[in-house]
Amino acid sequence: MQFTKVLARICFMKRSILLSLLISAFFLGSSFAVAGLQMTASTLLLQNSEQFNDVVRKKIRKAQDIQERQDPEVADNGELFAEPEAVAALHDATQIVLSRPDHDGARSKLFNRVRQELNDLHSFDSVLNEIVDEAIAALKSKGLEDKVEETYLVILDNLLSEAKPEVSTNKTFKTVVEKIRDSDVKASSKMKNLNRSVGVNASPSKTAASILPKSKK
Repeated sequence: MQFTKVLARICFMKRSILLSLLISAFFLGSSFAVAGLQMTASTLLLQNSEQFNDVVRKKIRKAQDIQERQDPEVADNGELFAEPEAVAALHDATQIVLSRPDHDGARSKLFNRVRQELNDLHSFDSVLNEIVDEAIAALKSKGLEDKVEETYLVILDNLLSEAKPEVSTNKTFKTVVEKIRDSDVKASSKMKNLNRSVGVNASPSKTAASILPKSKK
């Protein structure tokens, strides 16, 4: 029993390390085989709210199915351990929710749904930080395809919108807003000059600074 729990925890740690390595490898190479980018903003805009909801619900259901198959012997004091595959499915669901421009108000409800699932697995903090780290790394790289850059800008903008109401009370949100603020990420000159239908925020770092200004020393 104890060995199984330890093994599961090691697998989870390996997944985080592997994701970091994949992100680094990608941004040293080509511009679209992104380690974790599930769908682009432009693709998601083609879906109506019902189709969008269905994509996210399938990811959540996948995570739930994985957790339900967990051996009760792996439970820690009666609480199920977060299966790495389940967390990965919820990571994908979270990123998809944040990748779609919120023109119809569908984002917040779905984000809160995925957030609850991640909180149940004590993984909300780690997943949100992974998504932000990947987006920042992407936007600081060069040669991204327009649709990829656009999607990462949308991800950060949506996340800032979700974080703003709770930034003073939620440690996780405060951390990711600080990361975005201090990273000085912004749209490339090419992206700024393009007439984009999505209407992306060209300067996530400035938006983050308006939500959480740096303290004056």
